[in-house]
Amino acid sequence: MFVVVVSTSIIASQAMISGTFSIIQQSLSLRCFPRVKVVHTSDKYEGQVYVPEINYLLMLACVGVTLGFKNTTQIGNAYGIAVVFVMTLTSSFLVLIMVMIWKTHILFIITYILTIGTVELVYLSSVLYKFDQGG
Repeated sequence: MFVVVVSTSIIASQAMISGTFSIIQQSLSLRCFPRVKVVHTSDKYEGQVYVPEINYLLMLACVGVTLGFKNTTQIGNAYGIAVVFVMTLTSSFLVLIMVMIWKTHILFIITYILTIGTVELVYLSSVLYKFDQGG
């Protein structure tokens, strides 16, 4: 079991690091992020980049979270809360896109809000108790 947990942690960490580097590279190309050194690690694949400054900031953030929460139960509670908040926020933004960009019929939007919104609010209400447990 320990090997599975460590493997999933490594995969999740790599995905977060790669995603962060890609977002920083795109922000740099749009000129909405301060200039930082971007190292292209592969001549074959365009998206493989390394940003040393961002890597250092991610390390400081990980150490800060580890010291701040003090145990894995509190980190797990905070992670659960964060995941549900991101789900709810994503659905809220989708509703905005449906209204403003796609010009979707109002009945479809109301149906979406009632079905998906209800499920996500049930999830949200089930993780709110984790605030008291250090989440």
